[in-house]
Amino acid sequence: MFEKNLALNELYDLYAELLSPKKRRVFELYYSEDLSLFEVAQETGISRQGARDLISRTAKELEEYESLLKLREKRKAVGVRISELRELFEDCEGEKKRELERISSSILSLFGQ
Repeated sequence: MFEKNLALNELYDLYAELLSPKKRRVFELYYSEDLSLFEVAQETGISRQGARDLISRTAKELEEYESLLKLREKRKAVGVRISELRELFEDCEGEKKRELERISSSILSLFGQ
């Protein structure tokens, strides 16, 4: 369960802007603020069943975005490739090493790493 929640939070970080404000709010209350379904329902003015359904639909929507866009998969692949590059240039010194680190960090920041 923990791994699934972690994966959903990763997907949320990537695709939250594609969700409706209501879905974002309910997802954040449940996964980020760790509220129960009952508490989410009270906070948002919907039924407990409505909260559960909305959370379930939001999770499915996030997974669908990933299956289409594959941003999480691409982010992981870029991280692996950057690590490989850093290993190759480990023996570099001075300005060349600083430039490599700057470029690597810049690329990783594009993917939120």
